[in-house]
Amino acid sequence: MFNFLNTLHKIRVGFFVSIFLLICTSVLSFIICTSFLRNVNLVNRSQETINHIQELKLILKETESNIRAYALSRDSIFLIPSLHEQKAKTQSILQILSNDLMLQDMNQSNLKLLIIKIQGRFEFWQKIADDPSCFIQKDCFKESSKQANDLEMDFSTIIYQQKKLLQARNRLYVKNAEILIPIILITSLVGILISVIAYMGLQKEITNKQDNFLQLDKLKNELEAKIEQLNESNDELDRFAYIASHDLQEPLRKIISFSETLVKNHPKELNNDSKVYLGIISNASLRMKRLIEDLLNYSRLIPTSNSVTEQVNLNETVSTVLKDLELTFKEKNAKITIDDLPTIIGIKFQLNQLFLNLISNSLKYASADRSPEIHIFNSPVNTIVDDTFNPVAGIDYCQIEISDNGIGFEEKDEKEIFKIFNRLHGRNEYDGTGIGLAICKRVVENHKGYIKAHGKLNIGASFSIILPLNS
Repeated sequence: MFNFLNTLHKIRVGFFVSIFLLICTSVLSFIICTSFLRNVNLVNRSQETINHIQELKLILKETESNIRAYALSRDSIFLIPSLHEQKAKTQSILQILSNDLMLQDMNQSNLKLLIIKIQGRFEFWQKIADDPSCFIQKDCFKESSKQANDLEMDFSTIIYQQKKLLQARNRLYVKNAEILIPIILITSLVGILISVIAYMGLQKEITNKQDNFLQLDKLKNELEAKIEQLNESNDELDRFAYIASHDLQEPLRKIISFSETLVKNHPKELNNDSKVYLGIISNASLRMKRLIEDLLNYSRLIPTSNSVTEQVNLNETVSTVLKDLELTFKEKNAKITIDDLPTIIGIKFQLNQLFLNLISNSLKYASADRSPEIHIFNSPVNTIVDDTFNPVAGIDYCQIEISDNGIGFEEKDEKEIFKIFNRLHGRNEYDGTGIGLAICKRVVENHKGYIKAHGKLNIGASFSIILPLNS
């Protein structure tokens, strides 16, 4: 209890200081941001306008110089950059000057006149580019000089206006800075007052916390007792699942066996309807048997502290799976390509189930009009970007991708397919219990990894699996 009260005392002092600093800093920051940032923004905007005008002047002077050189030498090297490129640069700058904020600082009619003059300047230069001999004519030269002088006058006027505006805004900036000092003092006084009020409220809260501590300790003891009961209940459920699976499978085996025996040994005594009914009974029993087996496999994947981890070579895991599926590969004329896979720390039989279910899935949902092709890649981890995957700092990861050219699925089903008992196709189309991919997801989660599905209907599917190498 003494330690608890000592901790509460430290919390009280820390909370007092935090509230005081928070209030003062918040109010001060608000005033400074709304005053200084606004003025800085206005000053920067004026400076930006001046910079854009000067940049515009440089582009026009450069273009004028290039056109003169071209007219005198007839060498097209002086037309680089081209008039089209230079014109695009000026239009980009003029577009910036034409936005709402800039127009607040500029005379709109002056800007429109400037745009017209610049447009006329480029039309004049284009005429010289088409006919360089025009430039040596007296009238042409006079026109060029007049246009240049007019633009220079306009530029000078705009820059002068902007510099006056900049000076005025700088004066306002300094004036606001002088006002901030009394505001800071007022902020400090208000902060002290609010902190005192918060302190008084905290004192009352501490008293309530002391009263709640004993109640919390009582609830903790009750929770520990409930956890112990829950663990006992889980152990009983595990034993029940084991016994129930065997007790359920035994009558199923008899139903299947006797149904097949009746059809095989007494074909004459059975009419067609009887044979059909027995076939339905046998098929339903087989489906139930597979369902029980898959449920058992799923229940065994519940993570426990007794799970044995070891170094697992994924190349060997895939090789074992391919041996188990060798006949299916031959029947479907399937092909598979495999990258060199890493060795990770994991639960061997679970990783075997992971690859067995994914590769079996690719074979099961193969397209009817092409031979199955399966590819297993070892790709960089950063190829997946997903907000739901949170890698643990200090742990290295690998990414395995399994893709096929089967029937695929729609994008909206990418998350649904991992839900237990979820099926995208009817039993008449494809056999299965709807547990296989749920098993895959649980295996990956048991290894603190991540799995994501990608699919395109009638094109194929791929599964991206991220697993820690050294967890």
